[in-house]
This record gives sequence, C-alpha cells and structure tokens, in this order.
Amino acid sequence: MRDDLTVIYVAQGLTRAHVVKGYLEEHGLPVVLQYESAGPAIGITLDGLGEVRLLVPTRLARWARRLLLRQRRRLPYWRHRRTVRKRWMRRLS
Repeated sequence: MRDDLTVIYVAQGLTRAHVVKGYLEEHGLPVVLQYESAGPAIGITLDGLGEVRLLVPTRLARWARRLLLRQRRRLPYWRHRRTVRKRWMRRLS
C-alpha cells in the first residue's frame, strides 16, 4: 500500500501534522503519518527528527494539495507568520 502513497505536506512536529491530517480527513481524504519515533519520544524537532510527512493516495494528491493551498490562504496564522518573518528579516538586514 505504501507504493501508491504520495507525500503532500511535511510538518515540523506531530501536533501540527495532526491538525493538517484532521483538516484533510474532514474533507474525506485518507491520510497516513510517517515519522521517526525518536523525535516525538525525545521531544527534539531539529535536523529532521521532528519532521512528519503526510501521505495520501497518489490519485488524491492533487486534490489534497489544492485543499491545503486554499486553507493556507484563509488562515490568518500562516499570513501572520509570513509577516513576522518579513519583519525579522528587515531587522536583521
């Protein structure tokens, strides 16, 4: 079954991955989380240890990406994060 799955999103941390997974499952998409067990067990989220991959069936990958893009445009948190990053970059330069 893993052969017909496609990675559509990579989250930093299990909590964020579960939020995105819930959103996709709410729209009827089956989602599988793939991560190394050391990251969540130790609580480290650097160098790929806290990286969580969300996989969906390949035939539904395009739909899943569209849903995520649509939601990303509507979420004020993501816009806010982008704005905060721009402010920090201005301060550093």
